[in-house]
Amino acid sequence: MESENEEEIITTSPQEKTMMLTKTRQYVTPYLPPPVVKTIHAIDSNPVFTSYTTEPSMAILVSTLLCFVVWNVLKIIGAVVGGGKSTLHLDDADDVLADTLATAKNRGKDGSGSGGSDKEEIVYDDTVVLCGSTGSGKTALLYQMCGSNGGLVPTVMSMKATVGYIKSSSSTVRIIDYPGHPSLSSQLPTALTSSSKKKQNPTRIIFTVDSTKPVADGAELLYSILTNATVRSFWENMVSKNNDTSKIPIVIVCTKQDVKNAKNWKRMKIQLRTELDKIRKVVLKSTKNNKSKDVNEGGGGEEILTLGVPGKTLDFEKLGEDIPVSIHFTSVSCVTGDGMDNLKEFVTSGVIVD
Repeated sequence: MESENEEEIITTSPQEKTMMLTKTRQYVTPYLPPPVVKTIHAIDSNPVFTSYTTEPSMAILVSTLLCFVVWNVLKIIGAVVGGGKSTLHLDDADDVLADTLATAKNRGKDGSGSGGSDKEEIVYDDTVVLCGSTGSGKTALLYQMCGSNGGLVPTVMSMKATVGYIKSSSSTVRIIDYPGHPSLSSQLPTALTSSSKKKQNPTRIIFTVDSTKPVADGAELLYSILTNATVRSFWENMVSKNNDTSKIPIVIVCTKQDVKNAKNWKRMKIQLRTELDKIRKVVLKSTKNNKSKDVNEGGGGEEILTLGVPGKTLDFEKLGEDIPVSIHFTSVSCVTGDGMDNLKEFVTSGVIVD
């Protein structure tokens, strides 16, 4: 009796599955475009597929959807698990793009990585930090400057710093592409103020903003950099140590200039200044309220760093005496290559080309 029941279960289970697939096909078919319906009919009438199941099209569709769901779940798990370790490890950052952006041993004639997987340490003379909000074109710039695939790379959300190298006739410069994900912004000062052992500290910065979108996210990140106590102290010490009266150069790169609705750097400068001014006013108001509260409660309060002169409109040329930086703007396109020569000149030599 038990064996008969088992046989019944084994023989009816595939039928139930087939019925479910049939009902699914009958339900979704009216909502599908004619070409898709035609393709489903062709698959269902093909003897190669029907030899396995009476509903081959639905079996393929369900299997594909299942694989898609599983793949995305694995990506989410990987992002969550990897996110906790997505810090900038400058000690071993040299190996991140060794096979992609080339090492001194396997660099191809076009500047891209070629040859075997053998790596050797690259000796570089300077470090440039490339940062900006998510989707502002940092990685595309990195590939363009380092000569890999013409700068045309898939749009991805990076969760780990990547490294590339650009060589001139007189020096080799390391470029650190720091991810723009908001969860990693608190670690950005580490990239701006330190380097790996026995290597050069960052001496200049490229900050990217998407010229086709609002500047709010970029302004918030830039404000956090310029008002960070650790970063400011590092800049002051570096200028003082070198007995240099010049300032740390920051180039605001307005990317995606090939897009139709892209704004040029002059318009982006105005919008970015306006947005920074809004943030500053909010911070100053909050600071004033907190100080009043601290006084009433008998506390000393913590000093909050701001930009510019209180009561006056923010001016990029007058950010404050304790901010030894000079801010410049330029427009580039990784698709057409416009503006890239000037940017490469800045990376390799530190010279600002207007």
